[in-house]
Amino acid sequence: MILKYKFKPGCRVFLFWVMIPLLLNSCATLKKEECLTVNWYNIGYEDGTRGYESSRVALHRKACSKYGVIPDLSLYQKGRSEGLVEYCTPHTGYSQGVNGLTYRDVCQGDLKDPFQQAYNIGRDIYLFQKQVQHEQRDQDRLAKEIDKMDLLIKEKEVQLSRACKNPKNCTQELNHIRDLDRQMHRLKFEFRSKEHQIQDMRQRLDEMKDQNRF
Repeated sequence: MILKYKFKPGCRVFLFWVMIPLLLNSCATLKKEECLTVNWYNIGYEDGTRGYESSRVALHRKACSKYGVIPDLSLYQKGRSEGLVEYCTPHTGYSQGVNGLTYRDVCQGDLKDPFQQAYNIGRDIYLFQKQVQHEQRDQDRLAKEIDKMDLLIKEKEVQLSRACKNPKNCTQELNHIRDLDRQMHRLKFEFRSKEHQIQDMRQRLDEMKDQNRF
């Protein structure tokens, strides 16, 4: 059983102000215990391996300032730089792209171009895969329309058997069924065409993945 509660305006305002600290704390990058025992090299290294921008340290500073803890920028930047070496690889770039994740342009020097190229390849595969999914949803829609049309035709055929007592009504119902049959034929043609298109796209998608393994 679902219980529904109605809050008075004053209660809504109270709940709003109560929820703000909870929401802010949920967005903090570091908790109190982490701030008090933090190793800024490790935090920087972890941020680097995740591809975060250097500005993320500002979020750590904000999270820990209420506990009187200030980030050690030199240690953080050293850790982040070493973490980026692990992150900025073609394998990671491809993985980021193929999963539709955002690249923050953090790789520099000799690491930049190989990462960017692999990311672009993965991104192209991701976008193509989204197209395949779009076509699949369109085919599913056609399948539902065909099912509905099939039920409608059967209903009209029943009505036709009843209406044939009157030749005029019989002719009208028969013409209606013929129109529905033509619509059904068109839907089935679109469905088969879509099916062939999806098969070709999936084959192309498999080829793209096979040709670009990192």
